[in-house]
Amino acid sequence: MIVPGRGGRALPPRYGSRGWQARGRHQEGRFERCSDRSVARLCAQRILLFAPPEPRENVGRPRAWIDLIGRWLARIGLVSLLATLSGCSVPQGGFTGVSVDASGQPVAVIAVCKGWIDGVVLYRDDGEKLITLGNWDSDQRIRRYAAVSLIAPPTGWTADHPLDVLQPNTVYSIFGGTDSSKWSTLSVDFTVEELRDISPGEVLYLQFRKGAERIARTPATTFQRTVCADFRD
Repeated sequence: MIVPGRGGRALPPRYGSRGWQARGRHQEGRFERCSDRSVARLCAQRILLFAPPEPRENVGRPRAWIDLIGRWLARIGLVSLLATLSGCSVPQGGFTGVSVDASGQPVAVIAVCKGWIDGVVLYRDDGEKLITLGNWDSDQRIRRYAAVSLIAPPTGWTADHPLDVLQPNTVYSIFGGTDSSKWSTLSVDFTVEELRDISPGEVLYLQFRKGAERIARTPATTFQRTVCADFRD
């Protein structure tokens, strides 16, 4: 996969393609209840199947309720889905960031503050459905920090298929999670244009400070060392 060459910056509206998410709140390191964007991936399916579309102008972040799509639903099956719909309470255990390598290719950066993850999922929302673009599985539980190239995964990580070219003017989202739906890291949105604007060693992630949220840019070493200060159990 090759990201299109660097050029002019023309960001689309960040939430312009978000038509299927329920607004929620960040609350002490987790999202409580499906209606508040629970990170439980089964809750994601309940909202996706039964919630009416929200007006685009009302759509915001974070979008942890969609974190199941693609990778885990197929594995847990319909029985688990039906059994879990009434009680989704999977906690957020950390943060997801995105960076680039020396050639400008995307790198997922995971900081686990509590619990663990064993995979990363990249997806996009086309306004009507969620499209899983790639899955990267780890052969061990990640309990602290990981940087995963989406083009050339490091030792211990396996991609389910080569990633296609990321397109301009498209919002992508990435998060870390577990096959067992025990933990998830807060997803982050990004565009090709944003990747072009950062340097290797910089990370974009969704930051919470004093009740507000924003996309922050920080050195990877700082992200690794301090981001869990934003996490409250």
